[in-house]
Amino acid sequence: MEKSQNSYFSFHDLWIIFFLPAFRPVIGINRLINLKRKLSYSTLIFLMLGVAYTVSVQLAYSKGLGAKVQPFIKIPADDYYYWQRFFQIPFFFITSVVFAGIARLLSAILKGQGKFEDLFCLFCVAQTLPMILTMWIPETILFIFFPDQSIHPLWLDAARQILGMLWLMFIMVLGISIIEKIKWLYSVLVMVLSAIPVTALMIIFIR
Repeated sequence: MEKSQNSYFSFHDLWIIFFLPAFRPVIGINRLINLKRKLSYSTLIFLMLGVAYTVSVQLAYSKGLGAKVQPFIKIPADDYYYWQRFFQIPFFFITSVVFAGIARLLSAILKGQGKFEDLFCLFCVAQTLPMILTMWIPETILFIFFPDQSIHPLWLDAARQILGMLWLMFIMVLGISIIEKIKWLYSVLVMVLSAIPVTALMIIFIR
């Protein structure tokens, strides 16, 4: 029997999924949710982001940097990056589970027809490229070259963060609409409500 094209690991599929937020997202989302190994691909891609951030956190800690804003959790700002090295990757995956779970529940109320694992994969993939380009690269450059950890002018710093969030939100709204087979307005509602607890967790744990 001829082996299915989805029965083995493919770097071609991996790169298509990785660049999904930037190139032909509709085709990429449909390809993602129809892959046999979509959980493996999505987890690997998101793990790349987690490892990248962990490396940056380690770099910041090794340079003696601390959190710019006092964390909500009871960790001294000077020691924050020491501990963040250990919970950064698990935290990323926890937020993915939280978002996908709430999105699936809300979509079901709106008579959506999707699956939790598809939403989880979407959230992992939709975040990775936008966060690498608009968050990780600029922030890592700050750690290395700018001890004061600030981007000037301030509007440029705000613009790159807003761009990253709008990019992610667009891919998520598009993906939820495709996966759940619901209208765009419903997809926007599901995305916004699902993002609220994730944003709260980010504010509490990430500095």
